[in-house]
Amino acid sequence: MLVTNQKSVVRVTKLENYGSALRPSCTIGVELELHVEESPDAVHKLLTETGLIGRETIPFDIVSNFRGSADDKPYYAAVILDDCVTKRYEVTAHDTGGMLKAWITYEPVVTPEELRLTHPADFPRLHITVKDWELHNYKHYFMRFIASKRYESFDLWVTRERTGADA
Repeated sequence: MLVTNQKSVVRVTKLENYGSALRPSCTIGVELELHVEESPDAVHKLLTETGLIGRETIPFDIVSNFRGSADDKPYYAAVILDDCVTKRYEVTAHDTGGMLKAWITYEPVVTPEELRLTHPADFPRLHITVKDWELHNYKHYFMRFIASKRYESFDLWVTRERTGADA
């Protein structure tokens, strides 16, 4: 369980109805800022156990209409400590094409090369420490013959709060 402090904030950043009152079609943007006492590694382990960090949210196989973010951020990026060496780990979405923008496929590409077979959900089992990390999911829903604005987007950043002693 995460222990929060009093700095937590919830903001609605966007609320628009493109439809009508009877048939709403909304865009809702919500930002949640949560300050917890646990380290980014402890939060990573907790979200791995709950399934938020898994092969459904960070793919390792080719997927369609599902990429890291609307503005080309990776599915997952982290600063990790592996065998006492600090590394930048990323799972990015490589566009492999598709038909009429309706069925675009994305191939996940992992860097660094030596960790290309290691999924972030395996980090706790492999004793890889996660210092800072981010998760981005953007899934577009295309409806044939209609200009579709339907999508789901999820962005999560987990970092250690820097204090005067840390700086």
